[in-house]
Amino acid sequence: MLMQLQSMSEAVRLSRALWKKGVRAEIVQTPSAMRRGGCGYSLRLSGEALSAAEHTAQKMGLHVLGIDRGESG
Repeated sequence: MLMQLQSMSEAVRLSRALWKKGVRAEIVQTPSAMRRGGCGYSLRLSGEALSAAEHTAQKMGLHVLGIDRGESG
């Protein structure tokens, strides 16, 4: 599953915050078909981690541009 963020710095910040919670997330380039503006970087994570990632991003005030549920983590 991929979660596209507005900037590389937001992807790094969210990845680090999730790591501290024991949630694995890998920073990857966003596929061109999924890009909705932004820098073109996403977090690849498991379906089980999506809720934690969404909650953490919201709490941190980060801009999630899109979620592709077709990618596996």
